[in-house]
Amino acid sequence: MAGHHLVYLPRYDVPDSPWFERSEAEITEEGLAGLARIWPEIRSWVVSTRVHRERRVQALWLPGTRQRTSPL
Repeated sequence: MAGHHLVYLPRYDVPDSPWFERSEAEITEEGLAGLARIWPEIRSWVVSTRVHRERRVQALWLPGTRQRTSPL
């Protein structure tokens, strides 16, 4: 939609992380609270939120990016 933006807040975690037990409302609130430190009025701008969970995912490494990341 014109004038709207998508904000993606990824969190990669281990499969047995307590994060998977948290409610969508808790996860959304934590994300918005973090964004509010940068944009205090963020809550009035939000049109929709979604929380997606997958216990086993792998980030896709693009060519030339791996060497710029910190070691695990």
